[in-house]
Amino acid sequence: GCSIDASANMFKNIEEKYNVDMFNKLNIAFKDGEHINIVTLSDFQKYVKENKVNIKTIVFNNMITTKKELENRWELVAEDSWHSRYF
Repeated sequence: GCSIDASANMFKNIEEKYNVDMFNKLNIAFKDGEHINIVTLSDFQKYVKENKVNIKTIVFNNMITTKKELENRWELVAEDSWHSRYF
């Protein structure tokens, strides 16, 4: 109902503000210094093998579904996220 619509609108606003596609779960966003990179899952796996990212890299958890998760679990070090499976 209304709460689902509000959540969807919140995520859409974030997408527009940061120019990201939060509903494409196959895109991986991570910090590289002050920059945020968005790559495909296969490219992220390649970056892991090439040591361009590591378990301390800040990643964005696009699997979140609630505002609370957005506030507390969106930006994590890779070792504390589902991304850790690729290391």
